[in-house]
Amino acid sequence: MNNISDINSRELGFRSFLKKGYVKIFTFSIILLIAGNVLLAILDFIPEVEGGDPGYEDYLLLMLRLNVLSSVLQNAGLVFFSLSTFIGAIIETFSKELKRALIISSSMGFIVLMVILTNFYIFFRF
Repeated sequence: MNNISDINSRELGFRSFLKKGYVKIFTFSIILLIAGNVLLAILDFIPEVEGGDPGYEDYLLLMLRLNVLSSVLQNAGLVFFSLSTFIGAIIETFSKELKRALIISSSMGFIVLMVILTNFYIFFRF
């Protein structure tokens, strides 16, 4: 049988993990966003292959896969960014204005993600 103090200590442990965890999630999101942008920059250094040259299909496949990987990294970074700012606004004891700013930041991250995903859907559908 659990003591009441055990339940409270578990709850406090979970809350302290969330307080520390959302900063780790935020850091991870920034790393994902940077990795996606670096991958996009690397794509500019890959020399283009002309349509009739051997390996043209491989070049197109490589560019498509790297573009998709970059998009996945950036979208995952946006999700984790929005999640971490939302958790930070709920868990921490910030002022009302700062909590409101964190919630707005989280909402904007999700709106940007929805716009990006909608554009990809429209682009790949046609």
